[in-house]
Amino acid sequence: MFLTTISATDEDSGRNAEIVYQLGPNASFFDLDRKTGVLTASRVFDREEQERFLFTVTARDNGTRALQSQAAVIVTILDENDNTPKFTHNHFQFFVSENLPKYSTVGVITVTDADAGENAVVRLSILNDNENFILDPDSGVIKSNVSFDREQQSSYTFDVRAVDNGSPPCSSAAKVTINVIDVNDNPPIVIYPPSNTSFKLVPLSAIPGSVVAEVFAVDGDTGMNAELKYTIVSGNGRSLFRIDPVTGNITLEEKPTVADTGLHRLVVNISDLGYPKSLHTLVLVFLYVNDTVGNSSYIHDLIRRTMETPLDRNIEFKKPPS
Repeated sequence: MFLTTISATDEDSGRNAEIVYQLGPNASFFDLDRKTGVLTASRVFDREEQERFLFTVTARDNGTRALQSQAAVIVTILDENDNTPKFTHNHFQFFVSENLPKYSTVGVITVTDADAGENAVVRLSILNDNENFILDPDSGVIKSNVSFDREQQSSYTFDVRAVDNGSPPCSSAAKVTINVIDVNDNPPIVIYPPSNTSFKLVPLSAIPGSVVAEVFAVDGDTGMNAELKYTIVSGNGRSLFRIDPVTGNITLEEKPTVADTGLHRLVVNISDLGYPKSLHTLVLVFLYVNDTVGNSSYIHDLIRRTMETPLDRNIEFKKPPS
């Protein structure tokens, strides 16, 4: 490929004015016609590998005592748009808290282009997101256009496209996933007992260790925010009952006696292990210690009357009517 013609003059005449040209070192990519000074490329250039070549050319006459001079030659390789934009990751993963305010920054997309000038200017766009996010086409900053709620949607995935300003333009695409991290914003929800007015019969024949009632709750969060702990906080003054902190099963600590007959109101606290602050729920568990239920209306009347008693007060040992 022709590049240019190197030309020199000599004010002598005859052979003393005849000039030959010779390439100096570092010119292995070029050929130079010794007589005409025509400089050509001996191979295809790649600007991304080497953008500039610097070498010398010697012009020498054919005189008996040859004289010569040198000139520096600089060859600059012009850019062609032969590189597509390159994302730093094929799949970007970002993590955000579900309480992050709307229009907050959730991540930054980074992309490069090995070309130069306008061929290296890249603009970004979102391909398929339903306007949940806003992408700055120049900086790659992604901002939320929604209020996150992990319990409603735990992740968002969409594609981004990068297009350079070359002619014709080159483009590429990458995937983006926004993962919503759980925040402890859901208190435990009691599943069982189904209401605060139900009760369980505990016969006097029950043996220590037997399960007399169950408490079960769920939490809409995840991880430690959904791990639950069960505790009896009131109504167990004689320590007759014990609750498993993990399963919520209530068992007898000792065999009940006649002195234990009547209605017992246990206040059970169900708390999650969330950080930095746990959430909790209280549930009432009514246990009627007696051989038989007898008059169920009387028991339900007792339960209604306990609703007027503060939760930190015991209402145990109410005798059934004779």
